Amino acid sequence: MRANQEFIRNLVRALIVISALILAAPAHSSQRNEMPVSLVQLLANPEKYEHRFVWVIGYLERLPNLMLYLTKNHARVFDISSAIDIHDTTAGGELILSTCVSNWVRVRGVFGMLEGVYPAIVDVEAVENLDSRGSCWRRSGRKPNAPGAADKDEVE
Repeated sequence: MRANQEFIRNLVRALIVISALILAAPAHSSQRNEMPVSLVQLLANPEKYEHRFVWVIGYLERLPNLMLYLTKNHARVFDISSAIDIHDTTAGGELILSTCVSNWVRVRGVFGMLEGVYPAIVDVEAVENLDSRGSCWRRSGRKPNAPGAADKDEVE
């Protein structure tokens, strides 16, 4: 009887340790950590998020470049200090020509600094229109930053 109690006690300890390790491990999505982050956080501490896969919400406008602004009013006055660049790497500029522009959107992609200076989503995976609750553009056929992968993009 005593041996059974010791066995059960050790089994419970092992389960607790295993459960703690599982809960402490970061959640992974498609071999990367997805990180929801505010536009303010990206602007204030860009080095903290560089080379990380993030999703961020803002107002998307195409002037002066494709930019994600804090608000529609920031976009109207081209306040680029309150925005990040959305780097359109598509072959034909499908993202900049999509229905995503001039809307509140959620952008998913890899954050970085263009030319080492300008905060940007340097590799966009998807853009969701928050008004219609649907995807207005997504990259298909590859993961962001996949070396040598051909761009296959879809406008929805």
